[in-house]
Amino acid sequence: MRGSKKFSYVSNEIKEDYKPQLVKGRTGWVVKGLVYASLVGVGLMGVNVAETQAAEWTPNTAETIRAKIKEGDTSYTFVEGDTFYEIGRAINVKYTVLMELNGFAEGTQYTVPVGTTITFDGRKVTLTDKDGKVVNEKILSDDAKIDKSQPFINQKSDTIKGTSVSTNNQSTSTNNGGNSSKPNPVQPVTPVKPIKPTDPTTPIKPVDPKPEENRLAELKKQLAELEAQLANKQTELEDAIAKLNEANAQNRENSIILANAQITVNNLNEELIAAESAVVSAQNTVTEAQAAIDAWQPTDKETEIPKSLVEALNAAQAELAAAQANKEAIKNQRIAAEQALEEAKQLPMINTATILEGIDVINNEINSLQQKIDEVKAEIAKLEGNTKPTEDVKLEEARQKALNTLGTLNLLPEELADFTAVIQSAKSIEEINDYLAQAQLAHDKNEAIENESKELKAAKAKAIKQLAELNLGSEDKEVLSYQINNAVSVEEINDILINAKSISDENDKKLEAEKLKLEAAKSDAKKEIATLNLSGEEQATFISLVDNAKTVAEVSDALENARQVSDKNNQNEQSQLEKTKKEAINSLDGLNLKASEKAEFTNQIEKAQTIVEINAILKEAQATSNKNDESSSEKELSEAKNQAKYELAKMNLTQSQNIEFEKQIDEATTVSSINLIIANAQKVSDKNDADTEQSKKLEEAKASAKTSVNGMNLTSNQKVDFEKQINEVKSIDGVNLVVANAKKASDINDANEANAEKLAKAKTQAEKDVQSLEYLPQSEKDKFLAEIKSAQTISEVNTTLENAKKSDTQFKDDAENAKKLEASRKSALDELKGLNLKGNTSYETQIKNAKTEAEIKSALDAAKAESTKNDKDDATSKELEQAKKDAITEINKLNLSDTEKADFTNQVNAAKTASEISTIMKKAKDKSEANDSKKTATVTFLIKDQFGNDLGKVVKEVEAGGKYSFTLQDLGLDDSYSLARGPLKGDSPKNEGQNKNVMIVVKGPVVKDNDEHAAKFQEDFEKHMNELRAENGTDPLQHSSVLQEAADIRAKELADKFGHDRPNGEGSYTVLYDVDGGQSYNGLAENIASGGYGDMTGESAAEALFNDWHNSEDHNANMISGHTTEYGLAFFYDENTGRTYAVLLTSTPRK
Repeated sequence: MRGSKKFSYVSNEIKEDYKPQLVKGRTGWVVKGLVYASLVGVGLMGVNVAETQAAEWTPNTAETIRAKIKEGDTSYTFVEGDTFYEIGRAINVKYTVLMELNGFAEGTQYTVPVGTTITFDGRKVTLTDKDGKVVNEKILSDDAKIDKSQPFINQKSDTIKGTSVSTNNQSTSTNNGGNSSKPNPVQPVTPVKPIKPTDPTTPIKPVDPKPEENRLAELKKQLAELEAQLANKQTELEDAIAKLNEANAQNRENSIILANAQITVNNLNEELIAAESAVVSAQNTVTEAQAAIDAWQPTDKETEIPKSLVEALNAAQAELAAAQANKEAIKNQRIAAEQALEEAKQLPMINTATILEGIDVINNEINSLQQKIDEVKAEIAKLEGNTKPTEDVKLEEARQKALNTLGTLNLLPEELADFTAVIQSAKSIEEINDYLAQAQLAHDKNEAIENESKELKAAKAKAIKQLAELNLGSEDKEVLSYQINNAVSVEEINDILINAKSISDENDKKLEAEKLKLEAAKSDAKKEIATLNLSGEEQATFISLVDNAKTVAEVSDALENARQVSDKNNQNEQSQLEKTKKEAINSLDGLNLKASEKAEFTNQIEKAQTIVEINAILKEAQATSNKNDESSSEKELSEAKNQAKYELAKMNLTQSQNIEFEKQIDEATTVSSINLIIANAQKVSDKNDADTEQSKKLEEAKASAKTSVNGMNLTSNQKVDFEKQINEVKSIDGVNLVVANAKKASDINDANEANAEKLAKAKTQAEKDVQSLEYLPQSEKDKFLAEIKSAQTISEVNTTLENAKKSDTQFKDDAENAKKLEASRKSALDELKGLNLKGNTSYETQIKNAKTEAEIKSALDAAKAESTKNDKDDATSKELEQAKKDAITEINKLNLSDTEKADFTNQVNAAKTASEISTIMKKAKDKSEANDSKKTATVTFLIKDQFGNDLGKVVKEVEAGGKYSFTLQDLGLDDSYSLARGPLKGDSPKNEGQNKNVMIVVKGPVVKDNDEHAAKFQEDFEKHMNELRAENGTDPLQHSSVLQEAADIRAKELADKFGHDRPNGEGSYTVLYDVDGGQSYNGLAENIASGGYGDMTGESAAEALFNDWHNSEDHNANMISGHTTEYGLAFFYDENTGRTYAVLLTSTPRK
């Protein structure tokens, strides 16, 4: 925690509607957050405790008994004056358990067997009578304790060391790496106890008591019994509230799980829509890529489908596959998320209503017990009052009446406790009445707040519900909800709702208009899609997109995509038609057609508009060909074969190709089939011709290229490389490109050889010129010389030299200007010393920092102007100061209160002119004259802090019969204090000289919100710990930044999971791996605690935490261990629970 803020805050999006707290009141533990009626009953605990005194018999207090038990003692012997109730408090055993062990019935807790000795061996207890005979032996459970976090009597632990009886109620202690943790250390419950009277100081048994005295003794026994029952009920109340807090925490956790599960499902639904859209887009890309391939036509140079088109199709298909896989993955994730949502819906939500009903029942029982206590106390007071003076009786009657009245008022627990305390300590009936009047004002205020709060809360809930039914955007709804939740009146909420309904109506109109517009757009789009050139599947897809569109823009996008697909379909069909025509005309060569017939069919094909028409024409041509074949004679067939073989002999065919085609001709049965064979042979021949010619030309080009390269100005490596490239190329264009590149390299070599000598000479001269420059620093020269050395051309050398000369000129000008500037600066500073500037050094700073002479002149002119003004003001100022002194002297002589004098003095000191002072003095004199006839009274402020500590009282003089108003600063408190409750303004006493007591409670600085107290918290704890180590002979622990960082992490983790296991289930020692990989330390010892340390002062918090750990054997062992040398200590304040979590980590560095 060193060097950083000590506490962080955590919050939770899901707020708890109700979370009562058990807090330590002035007279015991009370519940904050329950209904007011219950609070009043609890707050009355301890009324008239000061009057619960025995006239002739005094019980020994728990403090007296505890003082007799020395360190190391594990037994106690009952003596005269002991009660089971006070013995139990002293040794941490419920008095009912002690009575049962000794064989006594309920109601006899003041009758103890004197001489009986109770001995503890851990949780094993043995009772022996005064003769040493064992009368009972038993092993006690934690349920027998008043404070379950503390051991019995003053033992270090409850572990049984000797032979013990087996029991199922033994508790267990765990530690982490040898270190035990006592979670949630709390203050022990302190039941209300009888108060020891002043006189007599020793117990006296009554002799022949009077009837009143017998009754008084019975009443006091009954009172102690009722108070003990009340203490037990308070413990039950504490347990019930702990159970309620656990239920609220579980409900909150389950609500968060459910909310997160729903959010996950919603997000996956949105992702699935996006994934489906991506699949449609990918499908369109695949369609486009396939269409591009279908539209491609081979050429003489390009006979195969280009690689780029094939790669584009492959990429589009891969993108489609990925999109479909992503869609399926999201579907699977959504199924899992929906299953998790269903499981979250099944998480149990604990019904806290039953627990709250139980708290109300206990609270009512506490009220009933308190009422009985009040009745018994009243009767005791009445019996004891027989011997009191008349005035004392009246005072006590008024006090009791006032306390009874308090019980009927609607007061906060703190208010009830405070008013009860001051009324009990009041010395006069007038003082009691004054406090009662203040309590009535607090009651009226609470009633008004409660009534207004209920109405306002109901109006807010109703308004939020109405918002949900309106047509509002998420942003509007968020803003309006915020306004409603922060509204301070029902009228304000109604205005917000009117505005919300207006927005909703406008949204309804917009929504209806958009809906009509959307439907019209969908209808038009579907009509147009029906007219487009789309396949059935494509048309169905685009119709679906239009139907599912949520906006007009989405409809437009779907229609535009449909148009694009239609256009591409049209382009593909046209391209396919042209390709089919060409193939059809070529196929005519294979048919047995006359020249006129072939020309006619060719003409028909060229004019065809569809592939269907072309197929029909080819079918007709085939029929004509067949007809011609049928009409051909055997002689014509033979002549056709001979002519075909003759044509075949003239073609450029390989031997195998020639044999194959002759075989086909011999087997032909029609003239048309012979024509088709000749056509196919011609294609092969043409291809062979082209290949032979191309190959011959390529070889000739390569030979010529190699000759050219050998004659060029190239290095041997360059020649080898270019000849290799020539051998590898497959076309004449490639050969020509290699020769061109070789020529470029040759030209560069020619130029380089010609320019190298000139460049060297230019560099030498430029270097000499740079070195000769007069004003250029050597570091700058070195930069320019490096540029010259690396230059590749004479132009680059010349440019660098020119830049060096310009830089030299600039350095020269800068040097001359600097001399002039310094001369001007010195002159201006000298002149400045003679000016009247009233200590204003800004002009001196401006002149020293000036970059130009103009800036110096401007600053000096401004200084002269101010000096002239100051000269004039000095004369006026002296007169004004004298007038102020005279006025203040006169104010102090006037009849004014201290506050009024201070106010008028402040006004005078702030005055700017003599006329203002005159006006102020007139008002002061008028006020003084009014005070001459004014009657004064006093108001005494009784000041306490939030812990109930008295901070003193302050008496302020006020006007009798008037009103008063003060601030905490008026009462001598600094800004670190704030008002918690109580009035700082009100009506003054009516009569002159009368005093009015006013009690106020202020909130002082505490650890959780004050850095100084947070630092004090840690510093004092370190001091206590190392003092303890010194007492035990171990060296002080040194602070470690690594252990500190680890402790900071662990303190925050405790808010999520209190224990030595981390929230992720790992042991606490693994935190060192998070900090430095576990490299620095051997092992780790850990102490943890949680409690209200953040609401204490730094000094108190440190002492409380130290004592909590010091009083635990295992925690104390960690603090004094000689095996550790370094530590880290961290605190974390959880705003949600109001608890502070503390962590102490100790270890020894690795060597």
